[in-house]
Amino acid sequence: MAQKTAEMKLALLRRHDDGVPWTRITADSGVPVRTLTRWASRYRADPSSRALERPRRGDRGIRRIAPGLVEVVEALALRRPEPTAAFIHRRVCDIAHDRALAAPSYTTVRTIIAGLDPGLRTLAQHGDAAYRDRFELVFRRNASRPNEQWQVDHTLLDVAVLDKTGISVRPWLTIVLDDYSRAIAGYTVFIGAPTAEQTALALHQAVNRKANSGWPVCGLPDVLYSDHGSDFTSARLERVCLDTHIQLIHSRVGVPQGRGKIERFYGTVTTELLPHLPGHIPHGTNGTFITPPALTLRQLDEILERFIVDDYNHRPHSETHEAPSMRWAASGFIPRSPAHPEDLDLLLLTYCGGNQESPTRRHPVRLHPVRLNRPRRLRRGAGDRPLQPTRRRRDPRLLRRRLPLPSHRPRTRIRVRLVIGAARCPRQAAAGAKTAAPAAAEPCRRSPRRHPLPAHRHRGGRSRRG
Repeated sequence: MAQKTAEMKLALLRRHDDGVPWTRITADSGVPVRTLTRWASRYRADPSSRALERPRRGDRGIRRIAPGLVEVVEALALRRPEPTAAFIHRRVCDIAHDRALAAPSYTTVRTIIAGLDPGLRTLAQHGDAAYRDRFELVFRRNASRPNEQWQVDHTLLDVAVLDKTGISVRPWLTIVLDDYSRAIAGYTVFIGAPTAEQTALALHQAVNRKANSGWPVCGLPDVLYSDHGSDFTSARLERVCLDTHIQLIHSRVGVPQGRGKIERFYGTVTTELLPHLPGHIPHGTNGTFITPPALTLRQLDEILERFIVDDYNHRPHSETHEAPSMRWAASGFIPRSPAHPEDLDLLLLTYCGGNQESPTRRHPVRLHPVRLNRPRRLRRGAGDRPLQPTRRRRDPRLLRRRLPLPSHRPRTRIRVRLVIGAARCPRQAAAGAKTAAPAAAEPCRRSPRRHPLPAHRHRGGRSRRG
């Protein structure tokens, strides 16, 4: 029978005052008649609720077990892995027998174990991370306006795509999310390990205005929040944030609670989009896809863009109860843009040229019958400035959707027949058509070995002036 409170006891006594016999009250409540009469006598002596309360024992909280055995029980209960109460009871009984002490009962041992601090038991048996997840207070910061804080992170998608060689690989996804509206500002999907270049491409798309009118999120954020990945701590990203006046903040190492909003979006993609695509990899399959992959990286990119722009950004969020794109544009603010557009050049990939030596500079130019190496700087004249190597930056996302970007420039071979007079080119002199031109270029169809070096020219390729 459950213990009754003072109010419940008083209600039973008032029924007896109304003329209900004790036997009927006993049948309805299950309380014996002797107990009811004892409550009635105590209430008549002291007509207050305090008289109906259960008296406390004078030795409450005092154990008859020896203090040394209590410490043994507590020490055994904090061991890793967590022992059972039966094991602790057997060990304590053996120790008590060796010390000639009274062995505690099993109930006493369980009471001592239950009286330990839950935080202390979690810290001792499961470590710091489990204690932090269960007992540490987490401050969840919410932005008060759009573009106040952006979050950026990577994830490995649970889907397989086909690369250029037809081999199935798992792509990565980088997301830039606005903390206030939960809108996706930019993304990039790629094959290979996450790098600073992929993060830079996602940020470049997030900052610039999109060609799609249904994707209004743009501008520079005040704070960029990320983890301690090597691409997020790179000097390249720090330089861009310094030039564009963005505060770069990294989360605590081993504490993923601060990135819960962007992890929530990854869960949405994993549960709502990827299961409907060919090559889906469910959890628990050890990376094995259940359907054969059929999508390329470009097709997956287009599917992700449609899902983000047409579906996710335009449906009400479960926490804000507003569509992310509508919540971002509701305040009517003007996004902050960089003072100098060239500040965002570091967010693009460099694919040719640069301060370092260009790989195309080592490829020679073959002039028939002389082979010349391309110089580092070509002078166009005495007063002209030397030609400097240029650095070009392009967005691989746009190039991938149009033309493939060459990884290197093919070796250039130019065969030129120099014509200076009829004696130097008997073939053209016999023809008599182009001898008037002092220097004409004609592609040579024969191998350069069949045209020996003229006697009046030495190996350096310069004519003798006599």
